[in-house]
Amino acid sequence: MRVLALSNEPARGADPDIPWALTRLAGRGIVDQFLVYSTPTEVSLRGSRGAADDLADAARALQPDVIAFFHTGSCLLDDAGLDAVRFACPQAVWMYREGDPFRRWSAPYPRSARPTIRRCQIAFPFSGGYLVKLLRRSGCRLISYAPSWVNPERFPHTWHSRASFARDVVFIGNNVRSRIRAFPGARERAALVATLQRRYGTRFAVFGLGWSGPSASGPCGFDEVNRIYGESRVCVGIDHTVGPYQFSNRLPIALATGIPLVYSAFIGCDTIFERLAPSPFYASRHEAVRLVDRMLEMDEDSLSRLSAVEREVAMSFSCDRVMAFMLRSAMSLRWEQKTTHANPWIGDDELD
Repeated sequence: MRVLALSNEPARGADPDIPWALTRLAGRGIVDQFLVYSTPTEVSLRGSRGAADDLADAARALQPDVIAFFHTGSCLLDDAGLDAVRFACPQAVWMYREGDPFRRWSAPYPRSARPTIRRCQIAFPFSGGYLVKLLRRSGCRLISYAPSWVNPERFPHTWHSRASFARDVVFIGNNVRSRIRAFPGARERAALVATLQRRYGTRFAVFGLGWSGPSASGPCGFDEVNRIYGESRVCVGIDHTVGPYQFSNRLPIALATGIPLVYSAFIGCDTIFERLAPSPFYASRHEAVRLVDRMLEMDEDSLSRLSAVEREVAMSFSCDRVMAFMLRSAMSLRWEQKTTHANPWIGDDELD
């Protein structure tokens, strides 16, 4: 299988997960050749028309079986440019992967990306709801769920129950504020952090942009997550959920590091993460505090067992596994099969 992957990364090499996953699949004989193309970078350097011509040349040389668009940032070409790419390799299956949250009014899908999704034969959103309906209206033939993923090499199992912890409770995430249109879930995130600060005081720290107060500990890049989780006894997370089965990559990242986790509930969470027992998901700030208190009271051996299970569960969301499912499903269209591969995470008829 030859794959042309269009990334939304703002600079070449900014997102290592796509090439890492494709390299792993090449090592297993699933992918023969691949090229990762940074669409925003090329558009900024060459303009939309120049980037389209360059991409068409790349497609003509590679003759991919699958052209994969990752997130709306990779969908920056106009109709003429997209038609040129299609003409360069007419046999390729066009696949679209979306892992960003959209809402009809507060976070609408960008019109600039719609020419691309109208041409894709198969799509993999990470939630049901608004985006699925939009994809169907756009004429996408097949839609199947693909969750947020984690690169287990970037986020190894670094948490240990017998470590010397700098804090009991940690939260990682930015405080996003907007005077015009509220970011989905921003108010709930701020309220949760305020609750944790009142409850745990100096035993709590929040990392990210936009926070103030005694618990604010400064920004946190992805390369610092392992260290911060390794220094913390329990992690609390919250998602700006916009549809069923939707969670951000912060959830599998935390699981991969092994830190005991308390996380906001979403539709389908106990189905996808049924192996996490007792359930770490909360529906209110009061319940979040109760779950954190319970974990803080657990002994080291119990926490070690919990951490091992979390890491094992996280492997179900490894980016190479998610990538393999999407590419194999796309190839089923290449061979004119009418269905995708069986979905490993939810039933094929559950995404709406």
